[in-house]
Amino acid sequence: MAKFFISHSAEDPEIVNAFNDELLRLALGVPKEEIFCTSDRGTLEIGRNFNDDIRENLKESECVIFLITKKFLKSKYCLAELGAAWALKKKTFPLLLDQLNFSVLQSTPFSGMQSIELNHKSKIIQLADEFRNLNLVNDFTSVQLDTKAGTLFEVIKNNESIEEEAPTVEEMAKLKSDYDEAMNYVREHEKKIRDLKKFIENLKATKDLNEINKLEMEGSNDKETFENYVREIGISLRKLDPIVASAIYFDLFSQENFWAKIDSYELRRLTASKYLYVDYDDLSITYNSDHPKLKKCVGKLKLFDDFLNGSPKLVELLEDETEEIISLANIDFWAKFFKVHVII
Repeated sequence: MAKFFISHSAEDPEIVNAFNDELLRLALGVPKEEIFCTSDRGTLEIGRNFNDDIRENLKESECVIFLITKKFLKSKYCLAELGAAWALKKKTFPLLLDQLNFSVLQSTPFSGMQSIELNHKSKIIQLADEFRNLNLVNDFTSVQLDTKAGTLFEVIKNNESIEEEAPTVEEMAKLKSDYDEAMNYVREHEKKIRDLKKFIENLKATKDLNEINKLEMEGSNDKETFENYVREIGISLRKLDPIVASAIYFDLFSQENFWAKIDSYELRRLTASKYLYVDYDDLSITYNSDHPKLKKCVGKLKLFDDFLNGSPKLVELLEDETEEIISLANIDFWAKFFKVHVII
């Protein structure tokens, strides 16, 4: 998942492109894949529901940047993203452009929250320093930053909205109604999340780990449950050393022993850390099923395997859509869905 989620109006393409290219990528060295911005070509996957993509990346991102312009404030979708980020308690950076000031946030959940008016090149440099202090970006050169901040500021100034006539009473009422509707939606879902968390906590006293994992993965339909398993298992596997992830694959889903040309130091390190068992006589590497970090991941993999075996219609549909064998025994499935390379 991306590190930065960029919330913006689709009607501000020059500002959005300059912010992503000049500041994040060129000045601060943020890789393209760490930026989720729907205006970037290739960000939204063809064939996927774009609302699901946006919701998933908003949830998993480390921070949300709001490029707040007059057009942003008129967008119902932008206001919904603002409310969702607040509900999810994300680290947020409200950036005020178009000569807007802090007063425009008074009727939002971000009233009183620190925001930045990008009304001078120095404010862009201040923002970059904030990213670095929070370890969101690596170190960067001040000369490069100064140059790119100047370029970005010029784009911002050149794209400021021309003052428009004040909205009518009817238009203001419509905007308030749209905003209230979006916030009611956010509050309803926030309550559902709180209730579910409370329910799960109560279950922990009476149910085993597999029951809890199964409940946490359950979506509103089979497709959503499948996506929940893929997302959560993928995150867990990518946190492991590839050798450990490969050992899990071979132990659970392959008929063969796991052995490969692996640096002996790595094997000794992972064995000493109790992630692996290595049998040099039989030339086999197996994972430690008692390791606390591996138990939950393996438990979800087994539940996912049971779910796939019990959902033949979903599997048939996914295989038709992806032209892949939907099976945990398929290493291409691990690469495509979990983003994990199995060593063979």
